[in-house]
Amino acid sequence: MTGEQTLLNDGRPDQLARMHVALQAAAIGTWDLDIKNQQVWWDDHCKQLYGFYQNDIVPYEQVLRYVHADDVATLDKAVQWALTPQSAGHYDCQFRTIGAEDGQLRWLHCRGQAFFDEMGIPYRFSGIAQDITQLVLARQQTQRSEQRFRNLVYDSPTATVVFMGRDMVVQAINEPMLTIWGKDDAVLGKSLHGAMPELIGQPFLELLQHVYDTGEAYHNPEGKAAIVVDGKLEEFWFSFSYNPLYDDNGQIYGIINTAVDISEQVTARRLLAANEARQTFLLTLSDQLRPLLDPAQMQYRAACLLGDYVGANRVGYAEDQGDGIAFIAANNYVNGVAQITGYFRYTDFGQPLAADLLAGRTAVQPDVAQATSLSETERKAYRSLQVGAALNKPLLKDGRLLAVMFVHHQDAHAWSPDELTLLDETAERTWEAIERARVEAALRQREEQYRALSQELEERVRSRTQELELANQDLERSNDSLQQFAYVASHDLQEPLRKIQAFCSLLEQQISDQLTDTGRHYIERITDASARMSTLIKDLLAFSRLSIRQQTLQSVSLDSVVKDVLSTLDWAVSQHHAQLDVTPLPVVNGDEMQLRQLFQNLLSNALKFTPAGQSARVAIHSMVKPRRELPDHVKPTSDAHFFHQICIQDAGIGFDEKYLDRIFQVFQRLHSKNDFPGTGVGLAICQRVVENHGGGITAESRPGEGATFYVYLPA
Repeated sequence: MTGEQTLLNDGRPDQLARMHVALQAAAIGTWDLDIKNQQVWWDDHCKQLYGFYQNDIVPYEQVLRYVHADDVATLDKAVQWALTPQSAGHYDCQFRTIGAEDGQLRWLHCRGQAFFDEMGIPYRFSGIAQDITQLVLARQQTQRSEQRFRNLVYDSPTATVVFMGRDMVVQAINEPMLTIWGKDDAVLGKSLHGAMPELIGQPFLELLQHVYDTGEAYHNPEGKAAIVVDGKLEEFWFSFSYNPLYDDNGQIYGIINTAVDISEQVTARRLLAANEARQTFLLTLSDQLRPLLDPAQMQYRAACLLGDYVGANRVGYAEDQGDGIAFIAANNYVNGVAQITGYFRYTDFGQPLAADLLAGRTAVQPDVAQATSLSETERKAYRSLQVGAALNKPLLKDGRLLAVMFVHHQDAHAWSPDELTLLDETAERTWEAIERARVEAALRQREEQYRALSQELEERVRSRTQELELANQDLERSNDSLQQFAYVASHDLQEPLRKIQAFCSLLEQQISDQLTDTGRHYIERITDASARMSTLIKDLLAFSRLSIRQQTLQSVSLDSVVKDVLSTLDWAVSQHHAQLDVTPLPVVNGDEMQLRQLFQNLLSNALKFTPAGQSARVAIHSMVKPRRELPDHVKPTSDAHFFHQICIQDAGIGFDEKYLDRIFQVFQRLHSKNDFPGTGVGLAICQRVVENHGGGITAESRPGEGATFYVYLPA
């Protein structure tokens, strides 16, 4: 039985004819393998597929010779497998043939069915053969194109991925895109939402579907995406594109996605923009605060600017009461909530808040309702003030809490680092401006006080100047009077005394033999009284001249002055058998005549007040002393820092120091003129001379133990 007869013997003639026509129309050939004889029957079309145009029946081995050498084993294996019961007789194989006569290479797709008897022995094996050369070549071309496309994807420096189908299955992805995704090549063959489930809820999956359905490409120069990298969801920015891919029939089969990570640029640009906005805000804040003088107005203006800028519901300043326990809040910025004013304790809003503020830490509470550190009572306090989120910035000076800036949101709010930085700077700048305003206000108040004081002082100076002018006028009149007195004392007063003394002398000479003892006694008393009067007039004249006479200042050697004075007092020195101890004395700037009078009076007193029958002892020495070591009651008129201390020490009768102030006054005497002669003017002259030289004079003494006079002259 022939193969054709075998294929057709089970059908009606008309059905078989229609099937034969259909097979020819489809360019499908038929074949039948004689298993027993290992011969193949094929129809004419099947022979053409093998490039064999002679016999209808050929040995199976000959057929294998027309198969491409690389495919013989594959074909024979498929045939042998189909002839085993385990295969259920199914045969399906693609292979190449080399035309037996034309040498043409063809790709064939053969399918068939083997049939087995009850023993599992194949008794029939037949099927069809189809030329798929063009299909295979097209597929190979497509594969080569796809490979080139993949190579372009893999080699591209730009992050690239290719999605296939509506499920957006990852067909190809390069290393830059894997880096962006934070994944490895295990994503190949997975859908996008399966590979990156974090994209669900983000716009990308819908955008891809829109591109796939409409063919409209999509490009976003700056898009934000949240991607899980190393197990952490992070925010990135990309410039990316979705472009549809078309097959040869113009149908969309996939999408190519390219992306560039611009996170650093966007972050830098936004940071720069945020910094510029912050600086602009801070400049505006400074400009708004500068003209204000009232600290309360400054606080309110700053609170309004900040609240509007950050979108807060309440912003204000509360000043500490100085005890770190409570604060007082005044007028504050509000938007949709009530004002906070009055007296509050820090602990009303939680012990942690009080601890943070006193330690100088900013207290941030992003969600009051969920804060585990707050008790229900404390949360209730926040709710009563419509506070859902709170920030409290302490303001300290020298470690002491002065005030708190508070920012409230009615709902929960997560403060960004930029916001926290801005709030810190705003709080510090505002408080600096407030402190500066307070200092300036205090300065203005002080200036007003100083201005008033200055005016008062000017008025006093003007008044004192007038008084001084009047005093100067009085002084000039006094000087005139003194000059007149000096003239009178030196002429008019002395002249009668000289006549009295002259007439007494004439009486004593001319009528001495006629005078009784009483008469002589009277004449002696008149002569003594007139002599004392003359001496007194001379002393008063000398004292008055010290007040009106201009000084002639020059370098004066006190050694020379004392030497001359002792020479003048030579008779008194010998009369009192005086023992003198004079050490070298300094050179001072002064009036030599006045200084001579100073030492004349001091040394004559030292000799005069020596007890009768005793030898006088006088010591003179000097040293330099700083102003701070001078006795408290000595007030030099000079502003010199150092003074010569000249000590004149005697062994006379001394005096009680309770009379120290009296001895330098005019006409003040501690002893009777009968005991010790004198006018009571000498020490007053000494004090006037020392004062004229910018110095001072004092004394130390005890009755019966002598006296020491200290003269201080500028060094």
